Amino acid sequence: LDPAPEVAEYYMVVSGENLSDRIDVYAALKTPGTSLKNLEERLSVACRMHIPVHEQDLDSVRLQVFGRSRKPVRFVDRRSGGKDA
Repeated sequence: LDPAPEVAEYYMVVSGENLSDRIDVYAALKTPGTSLKNLEERLSVACRMHIPVHEQDLDSVRLQVFGRSRKPVRFVDRRSGGKDA
C-alpha cells in the first residue's frame, strides 16, 4: 500500500483462531470519500486473496500507527496468542 497514490496512511489487522486468519486493512485516503473498490481490486490481485479495506479518518489511523512508538506500527496481530490480542 505504500506506493498507492490515494492512500495517506494505513495499517493492517490480523485476527482469527487456529487455522482461520482474517486480514483487514484500515486506510486514510488523501481524498476522503474516494471509492475503495479500485484499491481493493489491486490489493486482491497482488495478494491473491480478498482483503477488505475500511476507510478511516487520518487522525484515527495515525493514532494507531504512531500511538505507541516512534516507529510506525502498521501490522496489528489480534490472533489467538498474538502479542496484541
